[in-house]
Amino acid sequence: PTPTDPTVPSVPSSPSEPTVVPLSTPTDPTVPSESSADPTDVPLPIPTDPTLPTVLSPSVSNPILSAAPSSVPTFDFPTDGSGPSSPVVVERTPSPTSTPTTNLPSLSLSPSVPCIITDSSTYDCGEEISVDFSFEDALVTDWIGIYPCDEEIYLHSIVWQWSCGSPFCEEAATSGSIVFDSLPYYNNFGPHTWPVAPYNNNDGTVNRCFKAVLLRADGDSVPPYVDLCESDEFIIEENDSSGCEIMSSAYGL
Repeated sequence: PTPTDPTVPSVPSSPSEPTVVPLSTPTDPTVPSESSADPTDVPLPIPTDPTLPTVLSPSVSNPILSAAPSSVPTFDFPTDGSGPSSPVVVERTPSPTSTPTTNLPSLSLSPSVPCIITDSSTYDCGEEISVDFSFEDALVTDWIGIYPCDEEIYLHSIVWQWSCGSPFCEEAATSGSIVFDSLPYYNNFGPHTWPVAPYNNNDGTVNRCFKAVLLRADGDSVPPYVDLCESDEFIIEENDSSGCEIMSSAYGL
């Protein structure tokens, strides 16, 4: 045996691995501990400001948002910086603002062809015939007569009226209306008649087609008269009234 020296430490023949002891981490009470589980989204409460208006959810009925446009209030504040203690409610005017209507004058007929328009395309014999006319270059002596549709040379009309409404007019009527419903007293001179009735043509057919014509005298040797413009054709139907049966021959125009 090897003598031992009490001053030299002995070395074990099969040394063992030292045991490592983990050190514990000191904890800080001011730092929150982390959980190993998944964090849960928890909404943090938002502090409310009593001076701010509450926003209503879509499911809550808002009387202001659902009000009619004409009653929705707006808020008007002074611009001098003082500001009122509470909002001033001002009624909003609906847009667009209604424009007041005015009584517009009735439009007169244009002098374009036809410058004469009847109020119907079909009449019973004896029914009144209303005629609107417009002629820019009218004269005080112009008149309107009723003729058969096939008339092209205008001699005496079946019935006629001054366009100005009277034989004593002092100003020409450039537009207006006249109504045929009887024989004017000044129609007594000539082969004029009322009512206007259909008549038999020479070929045995019946003529029921008529037209209104705006006329003018051209010099002293008249008729024929000058045709200024014509209305559209219209039909006159016979009936059992006096003078409304079909005439045996054409008017002696």
